[in-house]
This record gives sequence, C-alpha cells and structure tokens, in this order.
Amino acid sequence: CACGGGVDASEVTTTVSAATTAPALPSGQFCENTNGWADVDSFTCEQYVQESWCTAAGEPGPAWSPAWGLITAYAPISGEFAGVSAFDACCACSGGALIACDDEVGFADALGWTCADYVTENYCTHEGTHSAGWNPAWGSIDDYPSNTTGLSAFEACCACGKSNAVSTLTTTLTTTATTTATTAEPTTAAPTTAAPTTSQPTTAAPTSMAPTTAE
Repeated sequence: CACGGGVDASEVTTTVSAATTAPALPSGQFCENTNGWADVDSFTCEQYVQESWCTAAGEPGPAWSPAWGLITAYAPISGEFAGVSAFDACCACSGGALIACDDEVGFADALGWTCADYVTENYCTHEGTHSAGWNPAWGSIDDYPSNTTGLSAFEACCACGKSNAVSTLTTTLTTTATTTATTAEPTTAAPTTAAPTTSQPTTAAPTSMAPTTAE
C-alpha cells in the first residue's frame, strides 16, 4: 500500500510520528542539508521530506515502498556526492550537518513575525530561500525588515540562512559503497503539487504586507 507495502497500523503510526518530528537540537544549533545534493534519480532532500520517504531516526518513511530496495542504494554512484545517500545528506533523514548559530536577539520583522514564527509557518529554508509556506504574492522576505534593525529574517534567523551560521560542528557525509537497486524509483514519485497545506500559514497575509517605514 502507499504507506509502506503492507506494514501494520502500529508500524505506520510510529513511522509517521518519526517522519514529522525533527530531533531536538542543542540551543544555538540547527541542522543544514548538504548543499546541492540529489540522489541518483535527482530527488532532493526537500522531495524526500514531502514524499515521507525517510524518518528523522534514519529509517525508511511510511511512503517508501520496500519494492524500491534500500534508500542507500539510491546514493549517486559518481561525482562529488558519490556514496552519499539521503540518510547522510538530509536533516529529515538523520543526516545533514549541525551548524552553530544564534538568532538575532529580539528580532521581529515589520509585521511583528519572529524567527520562531518563520519556522512554525515554514516561510524559509536554512539555505536562505523562501519555503513552501511563503506565498509568492507577498513579495520577498527581504521586503519585511525589522523596523528597529533593518534586518530581514534572512539576515536575523538561523532557520532562514543567517549569514553567521558558518561553524560546522558535525558532518555525517560518508563514502559508504552502495549497491544497485533492483527496482527503480517510480519516475512519477516526485510531488506534482505544492507542499502540504498543513505547512501553509494558518491565517491570510495582510492585504498590505509592505512595512510602512521600509524604503
């Protein structure tokens, strides 16, 4: 079935919980996906999350079919990421790297949204880009800088790619050899629609989003 090829209900419940709950990290740290990584079929960490193909415990997710073989079998076989699977590269799959960073103290953007709000509403990524929860109709996150510091969430929040997040504490990249999968991932497996609606803002954005004091 779509939830793991026939696993029983208790296994599905446990796996879904692991897939949707990120592991707690020490204060001042966050996890960053391996920049530029994609598996042998060009699926990225974001797609592994959206499709529930893995869990934060480093196991196959509820939507990963046993018929596809091992996730490690889909690591690139050559190039910069040869041998690196989603388990190594993606935070949601127990991989990635821990980065030292502290949010700008007291930050709130022009509309009063804090770094925590940006995380909760899935507005941005650690790479410093807009995420699924951000409506393109609102313009750019840079359009809503703090009225006091002039910083946007991209510059103030670690989860949005704050520029001082430069100290790599731990990396889980490996060069583990992989085997060829006996059954290829389906070519239609990648999401064809927007990210799940549960990651969208719970309330509509103000009709006039731009801060009154911004240039």
